[in-house]
Amino acid sequence: YTVTIPASVELGNKATIAATGVILPNEKQLNVKVATDSPFEVTLDGDTRTYTVYNGKTKVNPGNTVLTADNGNNDKTVDLQFNAPETTTYSGTYTGTVKFTVSVDDKS
Repeated sequence: YTVTIPASVELGNKATIAATGVILPNEKQLNVKVATDSPFEVTLDGDTRTYTVYNGKTKVNPGNTVLTADNGNNDKTVDLQFNAPETTTYSGTYTGTVKFTVSVDDKS
C-alpha cells in the first residue's frame, strides 16, 4: 500500500490524505492517525495560536484516526479542512507541524 500525506498545507485550505493499493489480510486494516503529540498550533516570534481541523463536520483532535482502509477498500481518501486561528498578533508567516502515524492493526 501507499499512503500519501501532503508535505504542507496553508491554513484555510484542505489537505487530501490518500491510501492506495491496500492489500492486507482480511483481519487487518490500515489506520492513519494524527499523532497524539501533535497539537494544532502555529507560531511566529513566540506567539502561538491554536487552529482547528475538521473531517467534514467532525472536529479532529490529536490521536484521532482520520482514515482507515482494508482489503475491500483498496483506494480511500479523506479531505481534512485546516482552519486558520481566529486572530493573530503579528503579520507574517506562522508555522507549525502536524505529525501522522500509519499502522496496520487488527480490525476493530
